[in-house]
Amino acid sequence: MTKKMINWKHIQRKRGIHERRYNRKFRTALNKLSAPIFELIKNNDFTSPEDVDMGFELILLDGNIIKSVYDAMYVDVGLTWIDNVDKLIQKNLFTENDWNKLLLSAVEGEVAERIVSIVNTSRNRAKKLIKKEVAEGIERGEAIRDINKRINRVVPVGIRKKNKFRALTIALTEVGTVQSQASFIGAKQFGTDVIKIWNTAPYGFAKEERHNKMNMNGQERRMDEMFDVGGELMRFPGDPRGSAANTINCNCVMTYKAAV
Repeated sequence: MTKKMINWKHIQRKRGIHERRYNRKFRTALNKLSAPIFELIKNNDFTSPEDVDMGFELILLDGNIIKSVYDAMYVDVGLTWIDNVDKLIQKNLFTENDWNKLLLSAVEGEVAERIVSIVNTSRNRAKKLIKKEVAEGIERGEAIRDINKRINRVVPVGIRKKNKFRALTIALTEVGTVQSQASFIGAKQFGTDVIKIWNTAPYGFAKEERHNKMNMNGQERRMDEMFDVGGELMRFPGDPRGSAANTINCNCVMTYKAAV
C-alpha cells in the first residue's frame, strides 16, 4: 500500500454528487419525521405554553425514518469511498456483502447517537416555535382561536424551512464522515502496519477551514493511534465520536501508506 496523490477536484466533484443526493433524502426524511407534529397542530388548540408540552408528550417521532437514510448512505457512499476495496475483493478477503455488514454496523453503533440528536432537535425546535406563537398571542390579547389559526399557518412553513437548511448541513457533514469512516474501515483490514494521514482541503473557503488553522494537514498516525484535533482525540476526519465543532462541514480526507 502506498500513499495516493490527492485529486481534490475529483473528490470535490464526487462528494458534490453524494451531497446533493442526500441533501434531498434528508430533507424528505425530516419533513416525514415532522408529520406527527403537523397533525398535532392541526388537531389541537393550544391555550398556553404548558398545553404545548402536554401535546408533545403524546406524539412519537420515529427515528427509523432518519436511520433508513443513514443505512442507504453508508452502503451507497461507503462502498464508493472504501480505500483499496477492489484489492481486498480481488484477493477474496471480502465480498461486497461483507462490506455492507461492516458499514451498517457503524450506523447501528456509532451513528445511533446522531440519529437521536436529529430527532430530539426536530422535537425541541418545533415545540419552541409553537410555544413562541402561543406566548406572543396571549401577550397581545388574541383569542385562542386566532392564535391557533396562526400556528396552523405559520409553524408548518417554519418547520419545513428549518428542515431545508438542516438537511443541507447534515448532508455536507455526514457524506464527509462516511467517506473517512469507510476508507478507515477498508484500511483496517490490512492490519496495524498502516499509517493514516490527515489531509486538509486546499480549495475555496476550505483554505480557512478550522483544521487548516490547527495545522492538521499531513499529520500521520498508526491505525490504532488517535489524532489530537484541537485537544480532542479523533480517529479520522468527521469521526462520529467527535464533537460538532470538529465534524460539521469538515472537508478533510484520509490517505494511507505502509508503515516502514
